[in-house]
Amino acid sequence: MKPLQRLLPAAAFLFSVCFSLAAQNSAPRIVYRSRAYERVGASHEQWWEMDLTTRQKVRMSNADASQKRSACSGAGQPISRFEKASGVLSPSGRELAEISVHEPFDRSPLRIKNVTDGKEIATIQLPTDREHWNYSTSFAWSPDGKLILAGAEAGSSDSHFEDYWLLDWAHQKWQYAGGGNSAQWSPDGSQIVWTTARNLAPLGKIHVWVSHLVLLDVASLEQQTLTSGMSNESEFFWCSTAR
Repeated sequence: MKPLQRLLPAAAFLFSVCFSLAAQNSAPRIVYRSRAYERVGASHEQWWEMDLTTRQKVRMSNADASQKRSACSGAGQPISRFEKASGVLSPSGRELAEISVHEPFDRSPLRIKNVTDGKEIATIQLPTDREHWNYSTSFAWSPDGKLILAGAEAGSSDSHFEDYWLLDWAHQKWQYAGGGNSAQWSPDGSQIVWTTARNLAPLGKIHVWVSHLVLLDVASLEQQTLTSGMSNESEFFWCSTAR
């Protein structure tokens, strides 16, 4: 029994190491391109991968970023903009969300239809808060199909963004989530990342466009800014290597 007793601690250690490595590999990550501005010299672009658990980030080459985009498992639907009308299938393919846009402050409802028979499941009135709802510009289902992230026109012509709302469509409940651009669901639907509206920030004698990544916790609606400094973040995507 003594040899076995000596092996048990080593086996437990190896198991903990393997479990820790698996957890690190499956931890949610964001890959993004960042343009950093300097007071002296030209700006430069760099790809980064950020671990959202530790907030640590590592540099990536263009080739590595491209390979990572192909290797990472799919995220939730990226939110897509539209102009006059749009219909988006739920992840299961059983429901279709439709909306028409005619003019600012149009009150045309969001309609959920059964794809099989075309019958309307729900007719949902849009938010009445005119401070954060102008007219519909985008929406995307959560990965589990229980929520819809909807965007409304906001901002100025040179600093555009969308006001984002979360809709529990089964209970027809809207919640304001915040403002930004290019929102994307996390693969498990628990978080959303978007970029802030670009802002002209002073850099010496000039001004540069600055935009950062924001992480939203869907359950609490708490926001965290992931990046900072004189930079402009873009082309981000979720990455989880868990299969």
